[in-house]
Amino acid sequence: MEQRLDQFLQALGARGSITVDQAAELAGVSQDTVRRDFNRLAERGLALRTHGGIMTRDNYVHDSTIRERRIQHAAQKAAIARAAAALVVDNETIALDGGTTTFGVIAHLSPAASLTLITYSLDAAIEVARRPNMSAIVLGGVVREPTLSVVGPDAMAMVRTFHANTFLLGANAVSLEFGLMTPNRMEAELKTALIAISDRVVLLVDSSKINKRALVTFGSLDSVTTLVTDAGADPQFCEQLRQKGTQVIIARQEQGAAQ
Repeated sequence: MEQRLDQFLQALGARGSITVDQAAELAGVSQDTVRRDFNRLAERGLALRTHGGIMTRDNYVHDSTIRERRIQHAAQKAAIARAAAALVVDNETIALDGGTTTFGVIAHLSPAASLTLITYSLDAAIEVARRPNMSAIVLGGVVREPTLSVVGPDAMAMVRTFHANTFLLGANAVSLEFGLMTPNRMEAELKTALIAISDRVVLLVDSSKINKRALVTFGSLDSVTTLVTDAGADPQFCEQLRQKGTQVIIARQEQGAAQ
């Protein structure tokens, strides 16, 4: 048994996650045996049990503050924000997510662009208010201190009265199996509602978010029109999205950008 557990851990280290079917084929044992082995690995703290498999503990994303997010993968996020800003069309109504990467888009929008932005991010609303040709609509509700996002039933009710041409969406974790994920349920509800009112959804995630898990799934990758990510993104993940008809844009960092 221990040899088999080591075999599963090696596969897990290489892939980040492994399903019951994959492990059964790898070890030549039954699925029931694999499930018992997976439970043993989880009990020992060596893996996280998921529906249908296991994943590395490093693959699970927890909630973090705005300050923490801004210093993580900063160069990649800046490149993604710049590439996403180029997709924005003048006179559009933009729904803007509460993430740090989506916040970064504002700095790259043309000063001459006439835009209306719907957002639940207080930081984003303040930044947009400083731009003479742009107007910000802030959703009302309860402010979450870690992210300075406005959430709750009042914000949800307000979202449903609007329509957006484009939703610039962030996510804490994404995977082909589990879709779009975030650690907070109230923010997840708002993201789902904003997807529903938008004509197109542009997903902005750096490569560290791909093939990861978070607490709450708020949508399917099928709802994403365009993915903007960085050069470190898993090629297989990107190719499978392209095969589904999703546009994939790999943002390039400017020369001399900090790594």
